[in-house]
Amino acid sequence: MANQSKLTTIPADLQYRLLSILPHFYDLGALILTARCFYDIYKAHSQPLLDAVGKIFLGSLFEEALVLARTQEAAYGLGDASVEGFSGNTVLLVINNDYIARSLEPVVFGLLKANSSTFDIYDPESLARFSDSPFTAEASPTESIRFKGAVYRFWRFCLQPRKGRTKFLQKLPLHELLELSHFVSGISDLIYAMRGVPQESDHDWDYISSVQSTGPENILRLWNACQDGEPEFSYDLDDAGGDEEEGFFDYPFQEVMEKRELDGIARPLKPLFDANNEKVNEVLDVESAKSTEQDPQS
Repeated sequence: MANQSKLTTIPADLQYRLLSILPHFYDLGALILTARCFYDIYKAHSQPLLDAVGKIFLGSLFEEALVLARTQEAAYGLGDASVEGFSGNTVLLVINNDYIARSLEPVVFGLLKANSSTFDIYDPESLARFSDSPFTAEASPTESIRFKGAVYRFWRFCLQPRKGRTKFLQKLPLHELLELSHFVSGISDLIYAMRGVPQESDHDWDYISSVQSTGPENILRLWNACQDGEPEFSYDLDDAGGDEEEGFFDYPFQEVMEKRELDGIARPLKPLFDANNEKVNEVLDVESAKSTEQDPQS
């Protein structure tokens, strides 16, 4: 009680400042339970405090994470669309989404950075080795930010109706579109590894495409079940690949890249690993030059 008594002597503006610079929502929740004065400050200013902590917790991904959470709220009938910024429901979604992205990051990066001698979707022995002993790779801070941004964008893509997928991709800046494509190639490899069946026909790709469509959270759930040896894993994976979502991501992506006349150079790029954005800037320069040719007045 003595400590709580001392806390009440802190001016209210400093109490607010202390709450607003916490690095995680969990810290905010813990601190407002330590003393009534902090709880009262939070109750009076919950909206700006949640936004402030959210900006620290998410950093440059704040807007991307918030848009995803809002998209989920609309899709699942959660939250209040009239509330700007964070609500309690939004916080739970953001924390869960961050966990999903961080959990996928090392294993997907391991696959994205692997060469054909280490991992090959056409080689059943390679798939079996990875499934038994998966390798991981640590992302740099820049790579991690780009990766998480790509996860959030892909998640939003998964929540789009079929007719809205191409339009969604068309709105993305080119560098974000390329990062998204690179991420999808990584989770596709992960799905191949879980299934253990090498790429042999278009039917195999349709299967992978259908599992893609279930979204990052379900893909992580399947991977965890695979690693834990859960007996129902194979049934869940087959169910996820049973909808025949042909070209779920690839068809809209190819359509957008063809319209930008960049379809021939999109796939070889690995913008998530390009620390200086040199490769992405090359593509941006090409697109900019084409735009200038089409509209000399721009």
